[in-house]
Amino acid sequence: MKLIYVLLDPRDHYTCYVGSTGNPRKRLSSHLSNQSSLPYVNTWVKELRTVGLTPIFREIMLVPDEEAFHWEQYWIYDYHSRDFHILNIYGRLSTKNYSTLIYPQSPE
Repeated sequence: MKLIYVLLDPRDHYTCYVGSTGNPRKRLSSHLSNQSSLPYVNTWVKELRTVGLTPIFREIMLVPDEEAFHWEQYWIYDYHSRDFHILNIYGRLSTKNYSTLIYPQSPE
């Protein structure tokens, strides 16, 4: 199983990043040690740390491994469609092409 999660800015609780992981503790640790593959995530985390803060790690849903990519894309699209400037999309070095993805239906 994989966890779909978001990272929130602790100053205003704004959603800044959507991710998925099979190991939440390890993934949060990698974010906090600036080992994200997205440079803008690393820059944001460094900025928070300079003022003594860290991102808030919030769980969204637990999904089977084979569905994790689709659900991560669903939530990225959901936040993006609500005008959140999440770092998944607005980071210049992101290699994912979000414009060609097909998103799963909402879990209702």
